[in-house]
Amino acid sequence: MRVTIEPALFEDSRRSFDVTRLLCAAVGRPHQLLIGPAGRARPVFERWLTGQGADIQAPLRALLDRSLDPDLTRAPPDVWIRVTETEEERVDVSGRKATATLQRAIKLIESPLHLVLENGVNDAAFLRKAAPPGELRDWLEHALGEKWIDPVNGGGSFLGKTLASYSPWQRLRCWAMCDAETWLPSTFLLTEHDQVRKFRKEADRAPRVPLRVLERRAIENYLPLRALKRWAYDRSGTRQEERRNRTCFVEALVPLDSRRPPHARFPLRHHYHFERGFGAAKEEIPPDYRDFASDPFLAKGLGDPVKRIWASTRRATDGTTGDWLEDGWLAADGQRPEIQRIIASIRSRI
Repeated sequence: MRVTIEPALFEDSRRSFDVTRLLCAAVGRPHQLLIGPAGRARPVFERWLTGQGADIQAPLRALLDRSLDPDLTRAPPDVWIRVTETEEERVDVSGRKATATLQRAIKLIESPLHLVLENGVNDAAFLRKAAPPGELRDWLEHALGEKWIDPVNGGGSFLGKTLASYSPWQRLRCWAMCDAETWLPSTFLLTEHDQVRKFRKEADRAPRVPLRVLERRAIENYLPLRALKRWAYDRSGTRQEERRNRTCFVEALVPLDSRRPPHARFPLRHHYHFERGFGAAKEEIPPDYRDFASDPFLAKGLGDPVKRIWASTRRATDGTTGDWLEDGWLAADGQRPEIQRIIASIRSRI
């Protein structure tokens, strides 16, 4: 968040303790702190700082210096908090600007950004493993480790109700993501799934919560075919019948993976219902899938275990553990640009 502190708060000795609490709370967080409009009242802060203990002067000065980093000034945080004691508290309808008291601002600064996900375990694992290696993945891992962001289980189809339960100030510290749930890209269908429309309606209610809808049906549709084959043929802890079902299912996906709807860049695998197959359809399945409807494995899907691949590891014959996925496979699958946009959206909200 960008936090602008009114200079008058530094000049009021009665506020000094709470001002110190606010600044100290921000030291270990990635917020941008400014004194006065555009940070032009920095001298007021410097005068106040001379009266503080020597042990906190250096970290608080570094905090203000960090806020002048060119990266922050070129791409400022998406949320802006103005800290004052002279105006009534409020959050604007966009969910991006707010006026808060010192006490409220301390709570906001200390609070992590809540990532409201349909499944707090599997979806969080998807973001961590699909994040491109390097700066974005390192940042995400660091942010999770430092509790700057906190994955929240939105309860699947109850995600809208989860958002509805939040107060305006909680919504200010939220970011949400959901599955597309469609058999073809929404750009083809020209409409969103009913469930997504319900989620979006709640997310757009003032103050607004950013809602990212996956471009593919669900997180399992981002599993590369090579990773699915590695998982399906694994013998560790898998009964023979279950392994046969998995391997037959994945082999049935091969022609589905090579079929693209007219004018589409990506295959039907991106929108096929992995979990329940064609039996999950409450509406008519697009004719693009007609050639595959008679396949018994594609008809019934693979059940819940497939989405847990993101959160699980495989055990090798020598007892070591590894991942089902490889970064090269994820990059070749064409998903990187979308994942980059998702991580950037989280980062701007934090």
